Amino acid sequence: GKQLPISCFIVEWWSSDNFEDYQDKFSIQDYNDFSSNIGMYIGREITDLNPIVEAGEDPNWLVFPVEKCVENDKRDVFVEDGTVWTNTQYYSESLKRSLREGYKVIRSIDTTQCAKLAPSLKGTCREAYLLTIIIEGDGRAGNKVHHNIYGLFTMDSGRDVVVPLWNSYSENDALNYLDKLQSN
Repeated sequence: GKQLPISCFIVEWWSSDNFEDYQDKFSIQDYNDFSSNIGMYIGREITDLNPIVEAGEDPNWLVFPVEKCVENDKRDVFVEDGTVWTNTQYYSESLKRSLREGYKVIRSIDTTQCAKLAPSLKGTCREAYLLTIIIEGDGRAGNKVHHNIYGLFTMDSGRDVVVPLWNSYSENDALNYLDKLQSN
């Protein structure tokens, strides 16, 4: 009944390191297919849904438990023009400004179609959405915009998780993909 914070929705980092860590750990051959059709790999190649943890680094989550992202993200969430925003302090002290990260629901997705996007995941899709994710640039780079499909799954263990299912940088491509998915 509440808005989830943006941290629940995993996106490919500017560097791609977070997805590349999973590609390396699980010996995934085709990075482009993996980074686009990520749900197809979860539960199949990616059999361990725990985060990858490197010494001295924050955990690299791919499938984020809802209670963890809500508990860890204490930032204010507010809605403006249909977008759920979170103020974020940027890492660079020289910029001395807050940036925003946000998401907007573009379309809901039937749970049957959601399950097709992660057929090997041991859980039940309760809700799924195409979201536009906006990460404001730091002044040197423009905004990064993703058009991704996420599912809220209840795992067989009873834990609720947010799963990235499909990723795109084009809203038109995402809408076309959904139309194709619905026709199958």
